Amino acid sequence: MIDKAGSECQLVSAVHNKKGDVLIAIAKSDDVRIETKPGEEIDLVFAGCGGKNFVFTIEGNNLWNIRAKLGLSQGNIIIIIVTLIIVIVIVYGVFKFFAKRK
Repeated sequence: MIDKAGSECQLVSAVHNKKGDVLIAIAKSDDVRIETKPGEEIDLVFAGCGGKNFVFTIEGNNLWNIRAKLGLSQGNIIIIIVTLIIVIVIVYGVFKFFAKRK
């Protein structure tokens, strides 16, 4: 992270909410990575910089296939709920139809 004056901020703390202290693993630009799953986070604390405007650069390693990244947006959740309701109504109707035939 770099402040508005161009000074590089020093990362002094990195705490993963499940794995604990991960500062050593993410302090350098190397091939050591910390996986964060949905709902997980890393709290970062920087020192040696000032002001209110910063440039934060992060390196990532995303191995997920694009199709797996679609996730559950609000629109997708609505589509899933409507689809489930339709399937339940159809299944209920089929069972009700065959129950009357006996």
